[in-house]
Amino acid sequence: MTEQGIGPETRLVEWSSVEEAFAGAGDVGSGGVLLLGNGFSMNIWSTFGYHTLLERSGLTGTARRLFGNRSNFESVLAEVSTAQKVLGAAVPHEAYLMAQLDELAKEVRDALLETVSEVHPEVSQLMATQNPRNGTRLVRLPIDFLDQRAKYLQRYSKTFLTNYDLISYWVAVRAGIADLFAGSEAFDEAQAARGLSMSAPPKVFFRHGALHLWRSLATNAEGKHTASPDTP
Repeated sequence: MTEQGIGPETRLVEWSSVEEAFAGAGDVGSGGVLLLGNGFSMNIWSTFGYHTLLERSGLTGTARRLFGNRSNFESVLAEVSTAQKVLGAAVPHEAYLMAQLDELAKEVRDALLETVSEVHPEVSQLMATQNPRNGTRLVRLPIDFLDQRAKYLQRYSKTFLTNYDLISYWVAVRAGIADLFAGSEAFDEAQAARGLSMSAPPKVFFRHGALHLWRSLATNAEGKHTASPDTP
């Protein structure tokens, strides 16, 4: 108990002492569920930091004022979504205001995705231990960067991703984790269901989408961008 007699004692432990309980004993897919967000990407490629992304996004006007002194795109998008729900419940006939909120959300979301794409490293840069920019926050990666992380990622039965970049996807491919978007064709729900029903290999889920995934505005179909054999 704590000194006040309220609640259990809190203490920090070494990851090595609890690792097996979360990540399994080392066998493929033997661990639990892993959640990776933008912090994972930032620690690998520091230009993915929200402050830098906002600086480079070029957002102006109302869309930029939504951030105030902050730089977290996800928080701003969540607030716009909340505003839409409140507006829809309180004054459901204000179609013009709802349209403005829709446009603001699209502007912020598009700026985030476009900026992530612009600052994104090539896989060769990660393998070559290059840095994203000059300054005090340098990122130096080992030559076997993808292999190291792949060996760890594949220990989890399921991995949920909330970041948009391709680093996690590259690691997942290296680890042999099941890709439920099997090719460049539209997403096949039945095929994905069959993949999910298999106990192995581990699975990866992109909670917010990602740069390599697409959705048709006309049909709402979803799929994955793939490189052409002719791509240099």
